[in-house]
Amino acid sequence: MKRKAVAVFISIMMIAYTGCTGNNKNNDVNNVSQMEQIDGKSIDVINIYDLDGDRINDKVELLLDAKLNVVLIINNSSIKVFDVSNEQQIFGENLQDHFECQLRACGNTIVVGRTYTFTNKYGSTAAIDCFEYNSNQIERILSVPSTKEPTFTVLDYNPNNNIIEMETNLGKRNIILSDDEKRDYESFPSPEFEYTAMPGYRIIDNNDDIEIVTRGIVTCGACPVTQEYYQKYYLSKDGISEEDSWFQSEKPELAKNYGFQ
Repeated sequence: MKRKAVAVFISIMMIAYTGCTGNNKNNDVNNVSQMEQIDGKSIDVINIYDLDGDRINDKVELLLDAKLNVVLIINNSSIKVFDVSNEQQIFGENLQDHFECQLRACGNTIVVGRTYTFTNKYGSTAAIDCFEYNSNQIERILSVPSTKEPTFTVLDYNPNNNIIEMETNLGKRNIILSDDEKRDYESFPSPEFEYTAMPGYRIIDNNDDIEIVTRGIVTCGACPVTQEYYQKYYLSKDGISEEDSWFQSEKPELAKNYGFQ
C-alpha cells in the first residue's frame, strides 16, 4: 500500500519512564551531558540517570526526524530505531498512522517499545528494541520479534486429551485444543506452527529489574487453529535474557496477571 510521507500524521503517546537498580539516579538535572542537535520532534526524554558511571546525567531521547525515522540519542551518539513509514499493514488508504513509544532504562541498557494501532486483524503491531550504551557508543543488542522470532515443531499429538506437544526455543510447551480446534487440526494437521504477528507487549517495572512480556500470534498453515504465545524477558543491570514462554491455552491465568485481555 502506497502512502505519501508528507501526508502522514503521527499520534505519539508519551508514557512515563522509570529506571531500575543499576541506574545511578542524579536529581541535579543541570548536570547533563550535551549532545549534537538533530532536527526533529522529541517523543520522550530521560535525563535523570547516569548510565555510564561518570557522575554526569546522560540525556536519553527518542526523536522523530524529518525522514520519519525514530532515532535514539544518548549524549553525542545516535542510532536509528525504526522507520515509521515501513509499517505497511495499516488498513484504509486515508487512515492516519498511529503509534506509541515507551522508553525505559536499566543499568546501561535502554528499552524502546513501540505499538502501531489499526494495522491488522489482531488490532495492532508491536516491537521491542534493546540497546546497550558503552564508551559513548550505542549498540542494538535485541529486537523482538525480528531477531528472536520463535520456532515451533510438533513433537506429539494426543487426541485423547487434545494436547499438542511442541518443541520451542525454550523447550517443550503444550497447546491444549478446544473440541472445535481439535476437529480443525485433525482435518489439516501440520508438523510446524508459525509465528505470525506480535500485537502487543507489557513492560513491568520492579525494584531490581524490568520485566518485558510479549504477546504473539501463532498459526498452523492451512489449519484455522490460532494460538497466543507469550515470551517473558528480564532486564537488569547485568543485561537482558529470555526467561520463560507459554501458550495461552496452557496457562491462561498468566496472561491476565500481566494485563492482557
